[in-house]
Amino acid sequence: MAVIRHAWAGSGEAYEGKRFSVPALPVTPLPEVAPRLLIGAQSPVGIDRAARIADGVITLQNAHFTNYQESIAKHGKILDDARIYASQWAVVAEDPEREWARIGEHALYQMNKYIEWGSFEGPDQPSAFDNPQHLLDAGAYKLMDASMAVDELVTMATEFPQIRDFHYWAQLPGESVESGSARIQYIADKVIPEVTRKLGG
Repeated sequence: MAVIRHAWAGSGEAYEGKRFSVPALPVTPLPEVAPRLLIGAQSPVGIDRAARIADGVITLQNAHFTNYQESIAKHGKILDDARIYASQWAVVAEDPEREWARIGEHALYQMNKYIEWGSFEGPDQPSAFDNPQHLLDAGAYKLMDASMAVDELVTMATEFPQIRDFHYWAQLPGESVESGSARIQYIADKVIPEVTRKLGG
């Protein structure tokens, strides 16, 4: 990340760091504003690393917001400047139970692939899930209609003002573009305007 920041700063000098030594890395065109560098993390070590060297954290569980706040404070950074980009493992639809019955197998495949790839850090790595209901029972996915989603997002954004965005899976593996797009449209029509209104935006 230090190498990338060095290059984006427009420096014509070589970089000498703890682990890497590279020649001059001119970037053209030079960005007017350097893009933010984010780290996705879920283990305490990863979240702490994001607080220490990144411009924000991509969380995979809402329970990690507090861990990130604590790490920001530990590293002497300004809490108001911290940035959380919050992944939401949720299906938001007018009839979420019916939607889950239709797409749950796709979510099951996705989650089990992440487990197979070793994506979950630390000693509490889950075993593969047997069926879509087990995903719900474990809290790996939530089912919500617009009203429930609005309430949850407003509560989180109020309690954790460091949250800069919430994001959802637009399309699950094997699901059609049209199917995923319908849920995104539902969020755009029924959730975002109400969240914006309640947060005074």
